[in-house]
Amino acid sequence: MSEKKNNGWRFVPSLYLYQGIPSCVVMQTATLMYASMGVEKSSFAFWTSIVSLPWTLKPLLSPAVERYGTKRSWVLWTEVIMGVLFVLLGLSMTGSNFYSMSLIMMGIVAVFSSMHDAACDGYYMMALDQKQQSFFVGIRSTFYRIATIASTGLIPFVAGSLSEGTGDGYGWSVALIGAGVVLMLLWGYNNVGVPKIKEETGRQDNGLEIFWRALKSFFTHEGVVAAVSFFLLYRLGEAFLTKVLTAFLVDARENGGIGLSVEACGIVYGTAGVFSLVVGGILGGLAAAKYGLKRVIWVMAIAMNLPNLGYVLLAHYQPMADSAWVWTAVIVEQFGYGFGFAAYMLYMLRYVGQAEYKAAEYSVGTALMTLGLLLPGMGAGWLCEAVGYEYFFVVALALTIPGMLVITQLRWGEK
Repeated sequence: MSEKKNNGWRFVPSLYLYQGIPSCVVMQTATLMYASMGVEKSSFAFWTSIVSLPWTLKPLLSPAVERYGTKRSWVLWTEVIMGVLFVLLGLSMTGSNFYSMSLIMMGIVAVFSSMHDAACDGYYMMALDQKQQSFFVGIRSTFYRIATIASTGLIPFVAGSLSEGTGDGYGWSVALIGAGVVLMLLWGYNNVGVPKIKEETGRQDNGLEIFWRALKSFFTHEGVVAAVSFFLLYRLGEAFLTKVLTAFLVDARENGGIGLSVEACGIVYGTAGVFSLVVGGILGGLAAAKYGLKRVIWVMAIAMNLPNLGYVLLAHYQPMADSAWVWTAVIVEQFGYGFGFAAYMLYMLRYVGQAEYKAAEYSVGTALMTLGLLLPGMGAGWLCEAVGYEYFFVVALALTIPGMLVITQLRWGEK
């Protein structure tokens, strides 16, 4: 057995920088990309939700990663495949059938990304001892957020700058191919930087059997109905909001939008917004650690949901694209979301904290989290087209209420 004295600085930043890019592009950047190219909101909201399904099915894919091969080998071969897929995704953006081809590519990316996530997290726990894992948890989160900024900020900025409002796919093509090149460079580094470790031989036990045990355990905990309702409903309003928000920001003013350019949206939402999200998440975690989650969860829930009112006001008054009100609404909403989302993750950790298979049960919880975003997102575009941006944001605001009401039913045990 290895003594787990590996230097995490060699591989943690690069692994989690890589991990964040595919998921952020598929689940977030794609909506802006399709909106800027004139695809109907009802269509891209539905299909980008569908192609995100593999992250919901991650617990079913994880047993293969557990049982066959090594975590390191799974990490490296999924990385090289995704790098190639991103280049192909970029090339598909200039063809006449760009929409269907790009969706197929992103669906395949999502499959390999979910396996990469499972392998990455497993390798992290095997390569580092408990003390190192605690130290590097903030580092991995930071580099994942850097990936988010690159995916939702830098990629749209490059795409918008090159397209210059033409609505064609040239800028997106170059930006996505560039992202593929970056992923290939990270893969090349990880071939050297990710050390081989003795513990990461393939498991001999039945990974699928462990999954079923964990699934049964997850759904037999005390307070399971309230917990699962919380996991599915707490982000309901946000799930609707995120599928349409970037389309609203870049849509023409005569259509009810704000009229931002794609590159400006990358700066406002993908850079300033994500920075606010990170700060909010850090402060949310600190508040829960100091005062206890049970005491602050209502504050966190209100902080996450009330700022959605800002988009109702933006849609009603339609300030000019360069107005400070646009920046203020995005920054406040993203800060509140980061602050409030911390409650979600902390309660999930609490719920599985006494489980025999903590990692497996946590993957079930994260699958429910993705499902809670996927299902509402499928219908968000249709609803927006039916009622318009202003009333859509009113509905999204109203849908935050069920998730807050279920908080009253959560079980807290002795803590």
